[in-house]
Amino acid sequence: MEKTKKERRCLKCTEVLGDVHASRKFCTPSVNEKDGTINNCKDDYHNAKKKTLRDLAKNVVKFHLGNFKAIDYFFGLGKLVVSTVELEGLGFKASYNFGKRVDPKTNEALVFYLGFLLRGNDKNKLKIEKHEYKF
Repeated sequence: MEKTKKERRCLKCTEVLGDVHASRKFCTPSVNEKDGTINNCKDDYHNAKKKTLRDLAKNVVKFHLGNFKAIDYFFGLGKLVVSTVELEGLGFKASYNFGKRVDPKTNEALVFYLGFLLRGNDKNKLKIEKHEYKF
């Protein structure tokens, strides 16, 4: 009985790989004659997999930077008690869960956020304080 050999294909472009190394998963890199660029299926495949993670990281950084700028804006003006409406007007998104705690002595909600401490027992007013991290 003859074994039927399964046709191996490139994971990126699905081109037939032929009878090269048995462990090979991608095409051989080639040079595009028109513009001189290198077509490399292996790099393209792995970059595409990493792209979603990179995009997620960029969005997280953009989100935190927007929140930080909103808090820092009011702190820079010297306005240390602000409403959540004012913060949200500058792009602050309070709906996301930050490191929230409740102070047992004063029953205030405490939110530690990127060097700031937001205190509030009223739902609409927050007091902004500078917070130093202690590790």
